[in-house]
Amino acid sequence: MQLEWFKAVVGKGLQVIRLDRVAMRDLASEPRVLRYALVVVAIGGLASALGHMQAALLLFYPFLALLVFFVNVAILHVMAGAVFRGTGRLIQLLQVLGAASVINWIGIVPGIGYVLGFAASLWFLVVSVVVLEEVYRLDRGKAVLSVILPFLIVSMMAVLFGVLGSGAHMGS
Repeated sequence: MQLEWFKAVVGKGLQVIRLDRVAMRDLASEPRVLRYALVVVAIGGLASALGHMQAALLLFYPFLALLVFFVNVAILHVMAGAVFRGTGRLIQLLQVLGAASVINWIGIVPGIGYVLGFAASLWFLVVSVVVLEEVYRLDRGKAVLSVILPFLIVSMMAVLFGVLGSGAHMGS
């Protein structure tokens, strides 16, 4: 039974990365999905370690993938829910984006996993926008801003700290 549920979540995740809104609603409405979606995320970390041929990191990458996933989803939830007043719940977002993280399994391909992983990451941004539209009932503009603004803020902070840091070295 558990294997069947896992297979179903992976199948729905594949549908989500094809922007299937019905699959998004199905995953968001079923509370039993969460544990399987988190396993999908962890397997993505494992696939990345295998694709990078880093045997020493086989145990670390799944945990790192889960940590990064939780942080990213929490930021999206705050943006979509608190900032743009969407109506979705955090658990729904965890379930849908967790299942959609099956896209990260592509990182297992040795040699070109980096390139495929980068392309998958870009597509996952698009998937995230559509998921926010569906789960939080946001219009396209608010969903795009929910995804892009945190990235822009972090990028600007990195540049600012980089400039300030290099300026401090010039004065010494």
